[in-house]
Amino acid sequence: MLAADTHPLITPRVRQYLATVGGFDADAVRAWLAHWLDTGLRAVEQRLATEPGTGRFCHGDQPTMADICLASLFMVTRVLKIDVDGIPTATRIVDECGRLEAFAAAAPERQAGAPAA
Repeated sequence: MLAADTHPLITPRVRQYLATVGGFDADAVRAWLAHWLDTGLRAVEQRLATEPGTGRFCHGDQPTMADICLASLFMVTRVLKIDVDGIPTATRIVDECGRLEAFAAAAPERQAGAPAA
């Protein structure tokens, strides 16, 4: 759900298409992204909150590709300052991911060439 439905919407080429072919200005692109990130994360929340396999992470107690996808979407919402409230299970899982050094090391602000905060 994350990798195939919501994640592709955040790629630069999709935003470029919206701005050029779609005629969206920066505010319209941001509103479009906010709408679809909210929609996708709420759908994921519904599954995570109701599936018995959800544990510390999306699928059990060890991180998987699903957690990488979820955490990366949260990073996008943080970078773009898009608030998605009411998704406590997803938020808890992303917080759990953030406690792992591999996830912390992948944070955008820790990458070479990242703008100073």
